[in-house]
Amino acid sequence: NYEKYYLICSLSHNGKDLFKPIQSKKVGTYKNFFYLIKWDELIIFPIQISQLPLESLLHLTLFGILNQSSGSSPDSNKQRKGPEALGKVSLPLFDFKR
Repeated sequence: NYEKYYLICSLSHNGKDLFKPIQSKKVGTYKNFFYLIKWDELIIFPIQISQLPLESLLHLTLFGILNQSSGSSPDSNKQRKGPEALGKVSLPLFDFKR
């Protein structure tokens, strides 16, 4: 069970980051009909779109921070250090193939 979540966002070209990856705010969940995570944060990259190479990729990685109060799991004795990567996606920003 995770207490907080955050994203790491970056842009790359030819396998190299164009700048230091940006971390979003850490947010929790709220319950409606089911548990939701809501980000209402605008991520601004330190580069203009016109300066990006056509082959640029956007990378998003979702991290979860474990709930420290959930000691009922069988592996609760294991020390987990730091956040856990829960998912990752990379996608091209431009469709330059014609």
